[in-house]
Amino acid sequence: MTREHGRHAGLARGVASVKSRGIYQPGNCVQATWKARLADQLGTYTCEPTRDHAAVLLDDPLKLAGLSAACAMAETALPEREPHPQVYDGLIALLEMMALPRFLLPGASGLGAGDPDDLFRGLALTGFFLERHVFATHHRAPPPARNRFVERFAQLTTLSGGGLNE
Repeated sequence: MTREHGRHAGLARGVASVKSRGIYQPGNCVQATWKARLADQLGTYTCEPTRDHAAVLLDDPLKLAGLSAACAMAETALPEREPHPQVYDGLIALLEMMALPRFLLPGASGLGAGDPDDLFRGLALTGFFLERHVFATHHRAPPPARNRFVERFAQLTTLSGGGLNE
């Protein structure tokens, strides 16, 4: 996904090689060069890493599930080759925020940290509207990665005593 061109499909050769495997992980930022004979063709990419968000999140299952959900939502909800600069900027801000250690996050001192019950209700509410107004209109279901994130969030907040009391 790019700020100027939106979600843009293409072929990247050698993604399974040991040398390139880490570059093409969801959430990583790359400097990409796209080549095709005609503008409406699939084309090929060559990519150089600029920011490795995925590696920073590997030791935190909840953040990794959030990264997977955010990328899956962008991939399934956004049309191809339509720029959505606000969505791109929001996704980059989310990736940057997720890469921060917990003690540096806003509200880590307890002020404005957010009640887990409220966060869970927010996920449920946005899920309802996404399902009804984004995915149902295209006869598709939300990506399973989002559901896994919501389930993991609910499980971890319940285990930590964070709530989900109704």
